[in-house]
Amino acid sequence: MKDIDGEMVAYEELEAAVVSARFRNVTERNGKVDISFNITVPPSMQDPGWQVRFYPKLTINDSITQLEGILLTGERYLAKKLRGYQLYSDFINSIIPDDADFEVYFTYKNALETFIKRNIPQLWEFRQDTTFYNPADFHTYYGMPFKEVLDHFTRHLRIKRNEYRKSRIDEMYRRYVAPYKTEPIKLDSVINETDGSKTYKYTHTIRTRKGMSKAYLNLRGEIWEGNRKIYDMPQGEPLVYYISTLNFFADTSTRYMMEVIHRNLAQKITADIRFKVGKSEISEELADNQRQIGMVKEMIQEILSSNLYEVDSITIKAGCSPEGSVKLNDKLARERAQSIKKYFENYTKGLTVEYFATMDSAGKFSYNKNDLSFIAKSQGENWDLMKQLVKDDTYLNDNEKDMILSLFQTCDLDSRELELRKSRNYDYLSETIYPLLRKVEFDFWLSRKGMIQDTIHSTVPDATYMEGVAALMDFDYKNAVRLLGPYRDMNAALSYLNSNYENTAIAILSELPVTAKQQYLLAICHARKDEEPEAVRFLTSAVMMDNSLFFRMNLDPEVSYIAKKYNIEQSLYE
Repeated sequence: MKDIDGEMVAYEELEAAVVSARFRNVTERNGKVDISFNITVPPSMQDPGWQVRFYPKLTINDSITQLEGILLTGERYLAKKLRGYQLYSDFINSIIPDDADFEVYFTYKNALETFIKRNIPQLWEFRQDTTFYNPADFHTYYGMPFKEVLDHFTRHLRIKRNEYRKSRIDEMYRRYVAPYKTEPIKLDSVINETDGSKTYKYTHTIRTRKGMSKAYLNLRGEIWEGNRKIYDMPQGEPLVYYISTLNFFADTSTRYMMEVIHRNLAQKITADIRFKVGKSEISEELADNQRQIGMVKEMIQEILSSNLYEVDSITIKAGCSPEGSVKLNDKLARERAQSIKKYFENYTKGLTVEYFATMDSAGKFSYNKNDLSFIAKSQGENWDLMKQLVKDDTYLNDNEKDMILSLFQTCDLDSRELELRKSRNYDYLSETIYPLLRKVEFDFWLSRKGMIQDTIHSTVPDATYMEGVAALMDFDYKNAVRLLGPYRDMNAALSYLNSNYENTAIAILSELPVTAKQQYLLAICHARKDEEPEAVRFLTSAVMMDNSLFFRMNLDPEVSYIAKKYNIEQSLYE
């Protein structure tokens, strides 16, 4: 018959290699799964002059992974290929590298040096020195440039031969080199069968991923003799692996939590609106007023356009720093509060409909009142805030703070302010602390639309818990422990168990009501800790409570061994 290259070769009927898996049910542990299979190669495929190549491919969901190939190399094939590698290495070494000395390798060096010595003595003298020189600057007695001299003594045929060798590197690689492995191939063990066949055990570990319940293994093969492929083993039917995980015991139902909804609520915003000294008129151009006022306007627009809330009133509290008399400061604070109130009353009356129109579920528009009720209040000299700011300050040391706070014992506020002026820290206080006392507070008093009762108790999905369940089912056990750990339920125990925290899992499971699943997971915990008596007791209890777990325990290596060793099946019928 003819091979793939069209050459006549002897024909022999070959038995096919057999791919098998002892266990088609594999377990996920620590976010990983081991896919194992055996390749049995019959004697007819074990020719010493051949290399048998297998290419396993794993398919999970829509993802395809090409696993590391398996190369089974005969002794004669290997010796031939090692010889080929040596020939290829010799060929590479015969190529003169690009950085080699041109005169040494590509000129008649002795003749060139004799010519230079006789005809260009100046150049010869320089060549005996290490000083840099440019041969192009030297000429012979006959006016011949050195470049022409060098060209005359160049071995052009050697250059051509070297370039020809470099052009054949890929060709010589294909001729002499073929894949082989001198190190052990990716196999767990090799078993010699009684009929002369060899069985090779292969294991590949994969990381688990969301929605992974099955894995499909396909294998194709080739037989090579030297550099020629002489046989193709087509891809057969895939091996199907069923992946079991302890997340089988997870509770994925929605968990709810109680939420208290209040009819009335308040929101506070503080704006650093500055005024000129002793003045109460608002100036948007002063300091950062434009941005601060814009922040308050955005808050008003957001509330007016809300589907949930309506504004009952907005309280404006204006304060001042302690410079000057208390009487004048109280008057100034009231005037500033009134000025701000008037400013925002005019602003809200000028708002367009789009800012306070809302649409209900039926698609009908309703309009919030934009004639908001503003209430102006004066905080006067805000000594309480100043006291707290001094305590929290990071620039003042403890002694300086104690000295300043001791002045607060003076009851007369004007006298207290005069004492502060005398302190060595007054400049710092007036530049850093005092401006913070002039801020304006806006309290938005809101109520929920359509709500009559003051409070309503409602159940809503527990978003944190459900995020933890999602992490558990996605095999993201680190996040599952973080999110579910505080709940101390079955899912929390599973998160710890999957993260190899058996003691914590036991502590949580022991707090839960006795169920078949709870007993089964306790059996796995104790089996991992090599506590066989406890594992047998919990496993027997679990199977007695739910006979279906007898089939499940064959999938979990921690307890399948114990089930066989202690004949758990028999206990069902005693």
